[in-house]
Amino acid sequence: MSRCSLIAVETWDRTEFEKAVVRRLQAALTPSLIAPPDHPDDRKVVDTVAAIISDERVQAVLRGGANGRFSAVILAVEEVLSRRHMLGDEETIAELWEFLDEDDLNEMIATAKASEQPEELLSRMFEGPYRVLHS
Repeated sequence: MSRCSLIAVETWDRTEFEKAVVRRLQAALTPSLIAPPDHPDDRKVVDTVAAIISDERVQAVLRGGANGRFSAVILAVEEVLSRRHMLGDEETIAELWEFLDEDDLNEMIATAKASEQPEELLSRMFEGPYRVLHS
């Protein structure tokens, strides 16, 4: 396992860490909504989501047992990714959006912390894994 640079989370609280992971998963998927030709390749989007899920800290949390909504969402992402080869990247993204963009989930993961705002996280995506599109 490795460490995903996108998961620079400033908390050791499990629930807050899980919320931060869900926010990053949403930010990793968001570029898939950008109209062509300015969006990243679907494969790159799914690879970025997979990198977040395979992070050793995320895996450690999952091994600790799913104990709530956020870990259930992370496990659901992992399950969809396990079927990626059957679904294809476009369908994988569609399935992930089905449960990663729910109003109640968005309310539950909302935070006032500036570094955790959707715009900031999306900016990090374009400075990191999606940088090649805008350099």
